[in-house]
Amino acid sequence: MEGRNPDIPTELEGCALGMIWRQQPCTAYQIRMSFQTSPTTSWRASTGSIYPLVRKLVRIGLVSQGAIEADRRGGRLLRLTRAGEKALRRWVLSEDSWLAESIADPIRTRSHFLAMLPPANRAPTIQAWIEGTRKTLADLDRRIAEYGRLGEIEELWAHRGAQIQIAARLEWLEQIRLEMWKTPQ
Repeated sequence: MEGRNPDIPTELEGCALGMIWRQQPCTAYQIRMSFQTSPTTSWRASTGSIYPLVRKLVRIGLVSQGAIEADRRGGRLLRLTRAGEKALRRWVLSEDSWLAESIADPIRTRSHFLAMLPPANRAPTIQAWIEGTRKTLADLDRRIAEYGRLGEIEELWAHRGAQIQIAARLEWLEQIRLEMWKTPQ
């Protein structure tokens, strides 16, 4: 993100601040679990950086922490400070042009290189991607139903966005599969 405004948290920082805000008071472990169960793979890959990130957010004054009574492990409850709330608002309201750009999709990235596979491996690879995408879509459908039952509207909205994105990927993969049958390999 060239030219990033240093007053606006990074995506990971902003998301962590938002999760702390929604769950506060909460522990770093709870935030880590929220990232780990995310349907977005880039967030799941970031779980190893959550504890250092929380320490940084505390150090720079965006998050406060307090001891949990009767916790022998030394657990800490996290809350946003006023500065943390302001930083979260700046992040949510930021209008960086890259927000509307195409998002990373590992299947789309790999599709650029299908020609390097032997012809006999291309259709099975596409089929595996289709099956994995269908599985992800089914998981999202279950999560959306659960968020609807629980009345968690923001989670519902976010997961619907992911559902539409994954459904579009499935449609695109189906188009590739059809075109493969028409194109000599």
